[in-house]
Amino acid sequence: MLQNREEIEHRIRALQDELVKVQSQIEDIDKEKEVAKIELAKKEEDYTEQLRAREQQMEQEKRVSENITQIKRQLGPILKDIKAKKEQLSQMVSQSTKPRNESTLAESSTSVFNKNGKRRIVHESEIVQEEIPKKPKLALEVAELSKKIEQVSKEQQSLRESLEKKRHGDTETTITRKNQNSYPENEWRVEKIASQETNLKSSTLMKAH
Repeated sequence: MLQNREEIEHRIRALQDELVKVQSQIEDIDKEKEVAKIELAKKEEDYTEQLRAREQQMEQEKRVSENITQIKRQLGPILKDIKAKKEQLSQMVSQSTKPRNESTLAESSTSVFNKNGKRRIVHESEIVQEEIPKKPKLALEVAELSKKIEQVSKEQQSLRESLEKKRHGDTETTITRKNQNSYPENEWRVEKIASQETNLKSSTLMKAH
């Protein structure tokens, strides 16, 4: 009987020790679960922030693309006007350098009304002399417009390169403040290009009149 009692007590102590171990393991598991829960919440928050930043970036790129398209559409008439003025200048230069003799000048004439309302004969040489002073001014306007168009094109190219670098530089796991702060600068550059284009268009219309 005594031996059986000792065996029972030994088993009880062994079971108690095992119970303590199991409880300790349960506590460790609970701690790991809590840590995992915190990490999961943090990762979820980071992912949400990345997703929000990506959506903002896509919206910014869409707005920039729309602005560039609008600028191209508005530059169309200006480019046509520059082309027309270049052709006009080329024709005037060609006419002024074309060899003429006295008989040709005598035959090339037209009639116009003077200040008194009387018709008089005007030779082509007089018309050419009136057009020649206009050529430097026209050439200057064409050069100025070409320079402004080139400047706007450089701004567009710089903006495209900036967007391309940001598109390749972003990763799905890392979002920096630098990328987020660069969008207002892009917006400012787009607004600057739009402002330059508007001023250029207004200047062209005024000169055309």
